[in-house]
Amino acid sequence: MYTIVEGKAIAIEFIVKESDDFIINKELKTLKFKEGVLIASIKHENDIYMVNGSSVIRPFDSVVVVTRLNSVNTLKDIL
Repeated sequence: MYTIVEGKAIAIEFIVKESDDFIINKELKTLKFKEGVLIASIKHENDIYMVNGSSVIRPFDSVVVVTRLNSVNTLKDIL
């Protein structure tokens, strides 16, 4: 976890587990993220992708989340 924007936001990297079925293989535009949450990038295998609404997160992807939320410990915390 990294504090950014003069302490007003944090950036966190998550490795998606197979058990994270609430977010796997779903277009981001279909998910209800909490206010103040941004999926900044998705790394799949060795490729890093900038995201859009049609982006899909797969098991073992690395996902960078930027948020103003204070307590984000798991991917479930952003939904």
